[in-house]
Amino acid sequence: MQSPLLHKTVLALLIGAAVSQAALAQTTQSNLQELATAEVSAEEAINTKANTQQSQRLSATDLKLQQAQHIADTVRFVPGVTTTYMGRFGSNGFNIRGLDGDRVAITVDGLSLGETLDPPTFVAYEFFRSARGGVDIDALKQIEIIKGADAIAAGSGALGGAVLFVTKDPADYLAA
Repeated sequence: MQSPLLHKTVLALLIGAAVSQAALAQTTQSNLQELATAEVSAEEAINTKANTQQSQRLSATDLKLQQAQHIADTVRFVPGVTTTYMGRFGSNGFNIRGLDGDRVAITVDGLSLGETLDPPTFVAYEFFRSARGGVDIDALKQIEIIKGADAIAAGSGALGGAVLFVTKDPADYLAA
């Protein structure tokens, strides 16, 4: 047996809940303010080289500010890049993130510098060794260092990265 008091209590609670929802809906609508609509649109330029490679460019001004006298001075502030030496004959190329020798492509104005010449018969004759990276610092317009493989920019030999030298044009000498 259920008491009639319980039915009246449940009925009163249901009516109270229904009325309170309507009152809440009225108060929230009156507090709303309509805001102005702003439309924003933009186009993002996609630079696939910047997104896929880590590259760094050093201009002639940068080299002058660094007071670079030889190839090792040009990359001393570039993280992950060092020069390799072959004794008293100077630089033999670059080491980019642990890869060096013929795994790092070196170009001057788009022309690839040859591979290192180090056969066993020439070891006794040090003058026959070829140096990679023998570029005059004062003749450089810019150096671009690409860390990581990039066959499009530097050819298929750029497994570890590439060092791209760009020399000055005649107009650059006349403007100076």
